[in-house]
This record gives sequence, structure tokens and C-alpha cells, in this order.
Amino acid sequence: MEERILNQIADTVKKSIQAELKIPRRSKSYDGSVNKRGTSAPISSGNLYKSVNVFWENDFDDPFPTLIIDFGNADYWYWVNYGRRPGRYPPLKAIDKWVTQKKGFAQIIRGPGGRFTKRKSLVFLIRRSIATLGYRGTFFIENALEKSKNKVLEEIGEAAALYIDKIISQGLVFTQSEN
Repeated sequence: MEERILNQIADTVKKSIQAELKIPRRSKSYDGSVNKRGTSAPISSGNLYKSVNVFWENDFDDPFPTLIIDFGNADYWYWVNYGRRPGRYPPLKAIDKWVTQKKGFAQIIRGPGGRFTKRKSLVFLIRRSIATLGYRGTFFIENALEKSKNKVLEEIGEAAALYIDKIISQGLVFTQSEN
């Protein structure tokens, strides 16, 4: 019974994280100023979305299991969640890969007069912007945990009530007698 409840909680948290990753957001610099271009598609390759794995891990020294949120090979989850301060250029390969995967760059790639901007130039401009302004994190993990809290409480409440009913119906309630 306990394992089923823990698995339900993990599944609820996973679905909540994936829902947060689907929310379109306006691009913001690290100081909170909003990019005037509007919102963009929240998922470029889908790698972060697909790699979300939530499970429980038991530590022999601690009787309570630990909730683990793992993103597999999508190690950039940290930057998506917490953002990046201005000051340094982000890795070239990471931004180049993102530009090739991100939907919605068609209107940006054309420069003045309708001429195409080379991908190499676009990657440089994005890296320079990040180095100059940084970008604000989405805090998708914290938001997902907060949003899933009520649902988890409902599920635990229902499961706990069923468990207590089962104990009562099977006569497994014991009282300690006084000596």
C-alpha cells in the first residue's frame, strides 16, 4: 500500500513538472526585464520534457525515502530552472544546438531587408545577449512542486482512508491493554 502511494506521488510530481515545461513564457533578462518579442514555444527538442524521471530512493540510515527528480542527460535543466547571471558567454555548442532545434526562429533569422542571417551570426548574437543580460529562470521545479502539493494531499487522504477501512474490516486494529 505504501509503495503504491509513493508511486502515485512521484507520478503526480512528474506530470506537474512536465506541465510546467509546456507553459509558454516571455523571455526575461536576469534582472526581470521582459523581452519585447513575446512568448516562444517552450519546448525545442523535447529532451528535457521526455527525460523527467521522478522516483523514491531509500537510504539505510534514514527511515524516510527521498524524492529524486532526475533529468537524465538533459543536464541543462539547472539553467532552465534557475536562469543565468550576466557576465560570461554560454557554451557555443549548447546554443548552436538549441538554435537548430528551437521552433519559431524563422522570423528572427531574416535580418533587415529580408536577408537571411547566418546561423553562426545568430548564435553569436544570442550568446552575447546572454553574456550581457543573462536570463531569468522559469523555476519550473518549484512551481510544479507547489502546484502538485494539493493533489498529493488529496491522493494521500483518499489512500489513507482506504487503508484505514481495510484495517478495520480485517480486524487488524489492536489496542494496548494496561497491566
